[in-house]
Amino acid sequence: MVMTMHRLTAGSGYQYLMRSTASGDCDRPAASDLTTYYAASGNPPGRWYGRGLVGLASGGPGDGAHVTEEEMANLYGEGKDPRTGASLGRPYPRHTPAAERIAKQVAALPADLADEARDAAVAAITRVELAKRTSTAVAGFDLTFTATKSVSTLWALADDGTRAALLAAHRAAVGQALAFLEDTAAFTRTGTAGCRQHKVSGLIAAGFDHWDSRAGDPNLHTHLVVANKVQGPGGAWLSVDSRALHHAVVMVSEMYDDLLADEVARRLPVAFGWRHRGPRRSPAFELDGVDDALMTEFSSRATQIDEAMTGVLAEFYATHGRGPNRIEIVRLRQQVTRSVRPKKHVTPLADLMTMWRARASERTGKTPAELTAAVLRASQAAPLACDRIPGPVIDRLAEHTLEQVMTRRSTWTRWNVMAEAARATRAIRMTGPTDRGALLERVTNAALRSCTSLQAPDPFAVPTRYTRPDGTSQFTRVDEGRYTHHQVLDAEARLLHAAICDADAPTTAAWLAKAVTSRPIHSTDGRTVTLAQDQATAVEHIAGSTRLLNVLVGPAGTGKTTTLAALKAAWEQGHGRGSVVGLAPSATAAAELGHALGIACENTAKWLYESTGPGAQRRTELLARLHTERADATGFDQRTRLRTIDTAITTLTALGDRFRLRPGQLLIVDEASLAGTFALDALTAEASDVGAKVLLVGDHKQLSAVDAGGAFHLLAERGRPATLTSLWRFTHPWEAAATLRLRTGDIHVIDDYADHDRISAGPAEAMCEDAYTAWQTDTERGVSAILIASDSRTVDILNTRAHSDRVTDGLVTPTGVTTSTGTEIGVGDHVITRANDRRLRTPGGHVRNGDLWQVTAVASDGALTVVPLSRRDRTASARADEVVIPAVYAGQHVELGYATTTHRAQGITVDRAHVLAGPGMVRENLYVAMTRGRHDNHVYLALDTIEAACDYPPEHQISQGGRDALEAILTTPGAELSATETIAASQDEVASPRRLLRIRHTLLADAAAERWGAAFPTVGLTADQCDQITTSPARGPLLTALERGRALGHPMHEVLAGLIAARPLDGTHPAAETASVLHHRVHEWLRAHIEDPAEVPTVDDASDAPPETVAVLDQIDGLIAARAPALSGFELSVASHGDPEAAVDEVPSRTPFAPMPSPETQRSMDQ
Repeated sequence: MVMTMHRLTAGSGYQYLMRSTASGDCDRPAASDLTTYYAASGNPPGRWYGRGLVGLASGGPGDGAHVTEEEMANLYGEGKDPRTGASLGRPYPRHTPAAERIAKQVAALPADLADEARDAAVAAITRVELAKRTSTAVAGFDLTFTATKSVSTLWALADDGTRAALLAAHRAAVGQALAFLEDTAAFTRTGTAGCRQHKVSGLIAAGFDHWDSRAGDPNLHTHLVVANKVQGPGGAWLSVDSRALHHAVVMVSEMYDDLLADEVARRLPVAFGWRHRGPRRSPAFELDGVDDALMTEFSSRATQIDEAMTGVLAEFYATHGRGPNRIEIVRLRQQVTRSVRPKKHVTPLADLMTMWRARASERTGKTPAELTAAVLRASQAAPLACDRIPGPVIDRLAEHTLEQVMTRRSTWTRWNVMAEAARATRAIRMTGPTDRGALLERVTNAALRSCTSLQAPDPFAVPTRYTRPDGTSQFTRVDEGRYTHHQVLDAEARLLHAAICDADAPTTAAWLAKAVTSRPIHSTDGRTVTLAQDQATAVEHIAGSTRLLNVLVGPAGTGKTTTLAALKAAWEQGHGRGSVVGLAPSATAAAELGHALGIACENTAKWLYESTGPGAQRRTELLARLHTERADATGFDQRTRLRTIDTAITTLTALGDRFRLRPGQLLIVDEASLAGTFALDALTAEASDVGAKVLLVGDHKQLSAVDAGGAFHLLAERGRPATLTSLWRFTHPWEAAATLRLRTGDIHVIDDYADHDRISAGPAEAMCEDAYTAWQTDTERGVSAILIASDSRTVDILNTRAHSDRVTDGLVTPTGVTTSTGTEIGVGDHVITRANDRRLRTPGGHVRNGDLWQVTAVASDGALTVVPLSRRDRTASARADEVVIPAVYAGQHVELGYATTTHRAQGITVDRAHVLAGPGMVRENLYVAMTRGRHDNHVYLALDTIEAACDYPPEHQISQGGRDALEAILTTPGAELSATETIAASQDEVASPRRLLRIRHTLLADAAAERWGAAFPTVGLTADQCDQITTSPARGPLLTALERGRALGHPMHEVLAGLIAARPLDGTHPAAETASVLHHRVHEWLRAHIEDPAEVPTVDDASDAPPETVAVLDQIDGLIAARAPALSGFELSVASHGDPEAAVDEVPSRTPFAPMPSPETQRSMDQ
């Protein structure tokens, strides 16, 4: 299935943990303790996991021990030892949740306040409190391990013994997956800005088993809540390196799936197999014998909540005249969930089992025993040990793994390869987790042996004390270096060479191109357009270029199609009709390009398939056989056979000519950012072979290829492109200018959109409702509008809502066809076809992936009669011919077509765009969506996400303001870099002033720590007190205060000794107290000598550092000096702090090129 990860905050996230995760996702009243809940529900108590437990006092609760409410409050609520309550490093800051702040202020309102005034006051209080930014500490990470649907289904229906075996297998797989995570991705960080990464021995986690989804369907899953507390160097309690966890998430998810299959097969006579889920969906690895229809039955009720939520929201809007706020939306979710699920809030497992078995029998007509027997019929195959798998098998698995990785990426990490290896080896049953891990290591290592590392080596030698046991530097991150293959690098090199080097490619005479660009252009839709200067320059540049490969970059709305129309006219002036060929990433886009330019167009994949791929190979083989047969078909009686053979040869030859470039042709590849590297390389090679020329058109700041890409980005940056700059699409000048800033990720553009009321923000359901309502209003008024969401699940929800509303309004029939995914389609619905089928002929060619239609009739066998719709205004042509879509195609490849994803929207232009955005969206996605509308583009920002498995999502996701969420999107690029660019980026990163200064500051801070560590025993501190300082979170502030005193010229050794002698530290103090008390005393002493000690910069002193550390500092200073001529002092300071506002005037440092850290940086030196 999948393993997901969410952060939990120490405030609302911990409350979510207590309310939901520890309580089976049900609504447990605050007055009801966990023990009462577990007794009522039959759910097992939570259990402790992880090797990190042994680092707690007295070994902690112990692995497998039950989790108590008090222990959870200590660890996840306050960052303390779960049993003793002793601090584990820095305590979590306390913040009052917004709901409590609101409730307190509302309770303080005068009792005699009139109803209208009270409502207004409550609304004002709520608005103000929800808009506040609240700092939150991360308390942990909720890793949710969900069994495959077939395993959950069998578990729900099986007898007690089988059910116990499945639960034991799931629990074992969860524990083994955590052990794998501890072995490979459990780290903490120290040093300036966390530049030094340390391996930790283990993690601390609490696991909670859940039985059902938020919709009440069987859904066996475990929430494994990893605490954000690990023991770092010297036993100090520090935070988890969350970045390492994020890198490992996909791999751990794949590993869990492998381990679950191993554990289930070890316990039960079952077999697993891959099941095809149709186009655009990944195959699923499920238990043989579990019926797909039954799994669909147990997956359908989640949609009932989504549908019910729209009705509740509509009622809320009607009653209150506004949308619900974040607190109200949580209550509405609870209300809807209760209405869909059984009436009890806490449903005992026995009752759930009874309900599930009844549903299964009703759906299949079989008893639970019969359904179970159909699965438990396989002979238990003997699992393999890793050393029993021969080398050639490993090599073949590695080859397959690398092939799959290379189809999706131009560069990859070890994690990417290992995740693919886990998928490739899932059908192999292994003896246990050790052998499973060893198998993945063998396959991954074999695959990486044929790869090229893109990680630049460190430009300085790392001291031994800063290396790991394997010799790697602690200043480099484990397993995050990127790799590629020489095929990728070779393809990129060929493309770059073709784009920058003259190759005597065909051209059009300059005077011809000038003649075309100087007169109006007549487009195929009847418009007459005069080219802008940038468009004319681009046409003349491309037409006269002798380079084999040319690039045209045009931001959204710059008139790329108009420019191409002029280029086509100029090229045909010099080379004749038919000399321009067009390609696009999809059949629909190709048809639109062909219509716009009046040329023959095809989708890129089809062209390559027929020109150089399997289609061309089969055609060649068939022609060879036909020619042989023709030579043998002699005699008068073979005339009929000869005519048949000649007709076949003529047809196949014509088909080959259709997909073959000719000398002098111009091949235009539109939306080239969506084309993969190997596809662009193959097209360029075709053009080179026959003397044609290639033009790549697109915008590298928009969406990129779903397969191995990055080449267009490389060419746009380094390939001497022609660039369009004038914006024509947008009605409002401010919006035209804003889109360019949106394109580059300028966060200040948010103010422009906010000033023009183009941003709405709130809970996911409310934003979904607002966007839908605005789109619906536009369409009812006849305005050309589009409704865009970034994910397919939200698109499905919006489509279902639109269908239901149109049924209610009498625009769509209530009955029709039910597709394989359970979608209802009736007469009057707008639908989209999702597969190319050249056998289904239409007046415009054939049925294409992405075509929009309106259903006009539904046949008894499920066939649909449809008419085409315009993608712009969703209207049917008066002369549109009806097309009959067969039932098989309709059931598999037809979806409702009201809302669309951003990928499908790229290339569409309408009057108004309504965009649903949310967590996880990237900059390119938002930019494309917010540039579809001419007159208006409005973003509806969901500040939370809805988890299918749980009733209530972690509230930390809705605590941030709308601006924070938009800034996160704009600062998160999603475009894949080419392998060539990745090499340059890696080389730049390892020698960047930002990285070097952080390492330099860390080395100096460690030198100071060692100096004071040697001094502490000499100033009156006991050995125990010195040890306490070493692991105390107050150690860093204490050292900084002492170093500031030294910078002022004070003898801080004597000062510290005097402060201790004047007030001895009595008794044995807790780990944090000795350092904290001393820091307070030193700070107060400094305040007596200077107004603000925080303004005092420290002075570098490596005089007593080890020689190897001094040598490294000299190397780093030399590297920074080499970069200094290109950087100002201010830039160096920004590189050090990572924030321009943190740059301050600093005293001279060890070299004139490396400024000292600011007070803020000094405070976090030993964080």
